[in-house]
Parts: sequence; structure tokens; C-alpha cells
Amino acid sequence: MTEKKTRGRQRSSESQEAILAATAELLTQKPLRDITIEAIAGKAGVGKVTIYRWWPTKAYVALDACSSILARNIPVSDTGDIRTDLTTLLRYSLDLAAMPEGKIVGQFLAETQDDPQFALLFRDRVVRPRRDAIGELLDRAAKRGEINPKIDKHFIIDLLYAPLIFRNMVGSCPPAMNAEEMICAVLYGIGSPKSTRGALSFRLGPKPKTLRIKKS
Repeated sequence: MTEKKTRGRQRSSESQEAILAATAELLTQKPLRDITIEAIAGKAGVGKVTIYRWWPTKAYVALDACSSILARNIPVSDTGDIRTDLTTLLRYSLDLAAMPEGKIVGQFLAETQDDPQFALLFRDRVVRPRRDAIGELLDRAAKRGEINPKIDKHFIIDLLYAPLIFRNMVGSCPPAMNAEEMICAVLYGIGSPKSTRGALSFRLGPKPKTLRIKKS
């Protein structure tokens, strides 16, 4: 009996691996919306029932298939300079966005709008690790006096990733984005007086003066 259970678990594991491999390969050929459970089953050599045994929809299969890339180690350097650290992290995100597994993030975001359970899973696997990583960098920068500690770090994270997510959603080319310029633009707004002098202010120029309309 034990031997039969062992063989059964092995077959299940092999089937799951075949399904995930088939899904990952299909995602390099076409977007998620054009992939069907039938296509995944056919390529993996399993029945549709086998897939539905472990995943409720193709989006869940795709998320698992891409998880090894999306959840791999996120570079969190500690050079003592927030601009360098954030640029390294954002470059990693831009490189990932150019990969097939990265491009699917926009499609996952669309799925989160109609499936609350999938949204929770997506946030836990993809969003939270990145926000935590950036949060660590911002905490250290605030202690060093590089950024204004009064600005909510979660808002800063939104500022950093919003351009990447927006371009991903509307179909712009993420590789065209310059990580260093994006970081400089954000830091220029959130930095302490110390951090907005020197190279940062030289790169972006002086802060614009506030336009005040005089009352007649």
C-alpha cells in the first residue's frame, strides 16, 4: 500500500511539473488570454480534469508557472547611498519586465480585478516581497537623513513602481525606461535638503518655484 501511495505521489508530482512547464512554454508564445486549459493539457500530456484538480483557472496555473522567476531573490544592496540601492533594485524590475514572465504581470493585474482570491495570492507572491525590499531600503535611507522620514514609505513605493506598472498595462516598452532617471525624479521630491543638493540637483536642475497668483 505504501509503495502504491509513493508511486501515486510521484505521478502527481510529474504531472504538475509537466503542466507548469507546458504553461511556461506557452506563455513565451502567446498572452495568457489566448491560452486555454485544453492547450495546456494537450502540451503537458494530461487531461483537463488533472489540471482542475490543482488549479481553479489558467491564471493560477500561470502564476505558479512563473513563480520561480517572479519570486527569485530580489537584490537589496546596502551601499549607504539610497540612489544607488534603489537604482539597482529598479533595474532588476525593468529587466524582469522585459522577460515573458515579467510581461505577464500586467495580465495578472487584470485578473486581480475580478478574482479577489487570486488578487490575494498575487499580492503575497509578487507584490509584497518587492514592497518589503524597498521598504527596508527606505528605512535605512531615512535613518541616514537621505530622505524625508515624514513621507509615508508606502506612498514612495507607489511612486517608484507606478510608471513601470502603467507602461506594462498600456503596452509601452519597459526597457525604454531609465532606472536612474526615475529614481532621481522621485528622490528629488522626497529627499531631505542634504540629498537634493549636488549630483541629484545637477541632474534634474533647480526645483521649480511655486507660482503664486496675486490678487488684484
